[in-house]
Amino acid sequence: MADAESNPPRIRENFDLGWKFSRGDFLGAQIVEFSDANWKNVTFPHDWSIEGPFDENEPAAHCGGYLPTGIGWYRR
Repeated sequence: MADAESNPPRIRENFDLGWKFSRGDFLGAQIVEFSDANWKNVTFPHDWSIEGPFDENEPAAHCGGYLPTGIGWYRR
């Protein structure tokens, strides 16, 4: 049996808060200095596509509920 020193207690952290989101692809968004000042504040879990609009021409069609698809970025 291992002692407490070799098995420190697990630390649980909540990563649900403090996120920003923007739909689209942004060159350099992975860089810390990138400005996300105009991005939407969100908490997790988050599903950006459910905000719609519904469109029968979306690539996911009925399987995706006619909701938008594509690229989006999350930053914290």
